[in-house]
Amino acid sequence: MADTVFVSVFPALKAIDNGDGTYSVAARIAGMPPLTGLTPGQILVADSATSAEWTQTLDQLLVDTTILDFASTGDVAHGATDLAPTAVYGRHLKTEATSGGLTVMGLKDADGVAGGAHVTEGYLAENVDTTKSTAGRALVEVFGAQTSGVAIANVVANGNVWAVRSQVGAAAVTQAIISAPVSGASPGGLWLNGGLVTGGVSPVGYAEHLLGGDFTSDGTSSVAEKLRLTGTLTGAGGDTTWLTGTFLNTVITTQTAAEVIGVVSQLKLEEPTITKNVTTITVAATLYITDAPSEGATNAAIYVVSGDTVLRTLSMNGALSMNGNNVQNFGFLSQNGTEAANGALRLVSQNRVAWRNNGNTDDIYLNNDAGDNLVVTNATSVDLGASCEADAYTVGGAAGVDYGPADISSITIVKGIVTAVAA
Repeated sequence: MADTVFVSVFPALKAIDNGDGTYSVAARIAGMPPLTGLTPGQILVADSATSAEWTQTLDQLLVDTTILDFASTGDVAHGATDLAPTAVYGRHLKTEATSGGLTVMGLKDADGVAGGAHVTEGYLAENVDTTKSTAGRALVEVFGAQTSGVAIANVVANGNVWAVRSQVGAAAVTQAIISAPVSGASPGGLWLNGGLVTGGVSPVGYAEHLLGGDFTSDGTSSVAEKLRLTGTLTGAGGDTTWLTGTFLNTVITTQTAAEVIGVVSQLKLEEPTITKNVTTITVAATLYITDAPSEGATNAAIYVVSGDTVLRTLSMNGALSMNGNNVQNFGFLSQNGTEAANGALRLVSQNRVAWRNNGNTDDIYLNNDAGDNLVVTNATSVDLGASCEADAYTVGGAAGVDYGPADISSITIVKGIVTAVAA
């Protein structure tokens, strides 16, 4: 194709010499007739007077308005004329007047579906890549990089690569950012202005992040899980305070209203709501700890550094080891008993072990001091002295039976009262 094609077919075209051996062409053409090998409305611009290569370059020189619009008069009427004429549904313009960048704008009126103002689609004539790594590819891709001189360059550490922005509060606000790695070993980050909502559920005003929805296992494993945190954490030099898989450190500020809050906690667990079919469940638990580590100087499945541990009930299937520590102000209650019930065994301060009656007083108590060793009470207190190691009394009414300093084989205690002594 010779340069004369432009002159004979498009007499109004203006050729611009770029001064470097290349040329640009500016044109505004409506209803251009087709040329051989071209479709109606297509413009070809030569990058030199003799080159066989062709480009479609539009140079707007110092003009800062839109460079290319697509309109549909009589069909589209979006009304947002501050952005573009009402029939324009696609607009291309510089992002910044003096530095460039490309803004592609889609405009849509209100007589269709509530969405789709700007849609990017991709179609691939083969099975798409399934690689989940830094080498993975996809049907639709967004690529961004810095430049250095004439060449492409790496994005700076922690640099923002991709973002979603929206008009909120009369201002353009960034809602999401995908960034480059902070360092060579760390992955890129995802920053969200709001909460994370998954599983097809709707956001709620009382939870920042909501991981919801229903999930059914595909049966490819012997386990099923709703949420799994996995991977490997590798410490670096100087990481000496702790290495932990999950760290919870929420700062909670209560409301200013004069109200009573039932519970304030860092972590709250509720029982799993189990729909039991024909299966047999060996163990069902709200919290299940598989085992404890063995690599530390001290190892524990649960380790409480400070603060009280309050257990409403406790079932033990193994030994209780105090490791030489004292037990103080602690109560062992009989089954179905309360602190004031008959038969309740309690450990109190000053080394006293006591059985308590329903009047919240001690029927029997053992002391480890210079005074009484064993005291049995029920309206009348009977003292087994410190020097009478084999002496015992039963208490019945106002008097007791003295078994004297004989060898005792057994003592029977019923609801805190010694009812029988066998020599």
